Amino acid sequence: MEPTRSVELGRNELTSIYLDYGADAQECLGSDLNISERGMLFKSRWQFEVGTQLSLLFTYNDPFGRPAKTEVEALVVDCEEAVPGSFHHLLIFPEVTPELKNAIREITHARQCCRAISLN
Repeated sequence: MEPTRSVELGRNELTSIYLDYGADAQECLGSDLNISERGMLFKSRWQFEVGTQLSLLFTYNDPFGRPAKTEVEALVVDCEEAVPGSFHHLLIFPEVTPELKNAIREITHARQCCRAISLN
């Protein structure tokens, strides 16, 4: 198994992912990231091996617009090359705490609101 890496997800529709405490970063637009209580699917230029454990830090705005964050551990269960140099990753969350459930709800809501605004 590979060493643990840290990933940070940013705010609203545009989400930033940081690896190894900021050693590398990438921005994800709406369709590049799907998240639920079971896990997440995201597209990136990085390639992780199945079995890699990732430490995640979600940063987002709560319903009142205040900055919020939630930490979670995730496990890579699938990684496929989408096009040369771009990979789809499927991660699962082995432990879903009430704090994580709430954060996922708020992140999903913020991303949906941004999509609705951009369509108008």
